[in-house]
Amino acid sequence: MTDRASDDLDLLLRLWEAEQQLDYPRVRELAGALPPERLLEVEEFALLLLYAHVRLGDTVRAESLMRTLEPRFAPPRQDRRRSRFLFAAAEIALEQGRLDESEALVHQALEYVHGAGDATLEVHGMITLGIVAGIRGDFVQALRHHARALASASGGSARWIPYLHQNLGISYRELGFTAEAKRHLEEAARYPRPPYVKACGELERALLLLAVGDGAAAWALARHALATFERIQAPAWVAEARSVLGEIAVNQGWWPQAREELEAALRLIPSDNLLLAAQVHEEIAALEAASGESWTGGEAARRAERLYEQLGAAPRLERMRERLGVPAAR
Repeated sequence: MTDRASDDLDLLLRLWEAEQQLDYPRVRELAGALPPERLLEVEEFALLLLYAHVRLGDTVRAESLMRTLEPRFAPPRQDRRRSRFLFAAAEIALEQGRLDESEALVHQALEYVHGAGDATLEVHGMITLGIVAGIRGDFVQALRHHARALASASGGSARWIPYLHQNLGISYRELGFTAEAKRHLEEAARYPRPPYVKACGELERALLLLAVGDGAAAWALARHALATFERIQAPAWVAEARSVLGEIAVNQGWWPQAREELEAALRLIPSDNLLLAAQVHEEIAALEAASGESWTGGEAARRAERLYEQLGAAPRLERMRERLGVPAAR
């Protein structure tokens, strides 16, 4: 084995180990240090970096790399790496609010996956479909997809188990089943996870604490998650944490803190993250309604409504209207 081949194998093993642990900051660090020509020479390096950008919320870099890789994975190619590429493209599409396209890409990838009997990638597909359903606000359908994925993952794709418990906890929480949500979020926390995954779980647990009336604990947990995201330099997740802190502050009647956090979130939201933008504008509208201070002149509610409509998230839109007492658009 040549020195270069040996170096490639060593790097690949380190990347695989990090990716198995969902340690995408480490994957980004290792693969992102490669010269572009080296990165593109070895497909596995490029795919792992693509997923690192996607999972850390950097859709700008993810989409740029995806476009560069597209010719390599174009039809009639049909293999496992092409399916992984299609799943990554589906995740980018869902982050950018193109939900129909995301679903179509997942089903396209699953055509090969089903034929090959690849249970690991089948779990990946079900997870993505569950996330799409959750973005739309169809948490019952999200539960179905994630429950099926958990049953399959328990038979071999163990690294996804804590992530799936977390997603199930989110869906149960959004449906109002707080005891079930607590059970799944606690189960997710039992597994060893890299810091950024733990921080994601802390945000979800913070929202559950808020739902059961413990705003102070929710605030402390969300602040801890924010510090982690700032340390690993994940701006999209920093925006998410600021949004959650804003929601907590609105709920608790802490108007100055709420405005500070929501304005910070607005500055940080990636331009293509429609769901987070809708959620932040909804919280601004809720703050204006509760505090009596309308610094956007009602534009926040209208903006949130347009974004939810663009996403096809009718249940989220209806829930916002009920919360704010906003009549349906004429």
